[in-house]
Amino acid sequence: MTDATSQESSERSSASRKATPPTDHRLLWIAVMALFALIAGTLAGLLAFAGDAKLPAAVLTAGTAFAGTVLLLLTVAHYLDRE
Repeated sequence: MTDATSQESSERSSASRKATPPTDHRLLWIAVMALFALIAGTLAGLLAFAGDAKLPAAVLTAGTAFAGTVLLLLTVAHYLDRE
């Protein structure tokens, strides 16, 4: 192989690597966090209701658990994303 041929081939391979956009999975991770928080909030509300709490108190418990889980997961994600 000549130098010109190897240079052209390396330029093509680097150009093909640059053409691929970087994958960003933030939206997927936020959806996973929200789903996990929804499950945690639902379980907390059901446990509160099963523990003889009235319905409004169980709903407040579920909402608090959901919000707390979302805040915790977003904080952890922000901390892990730092470079």
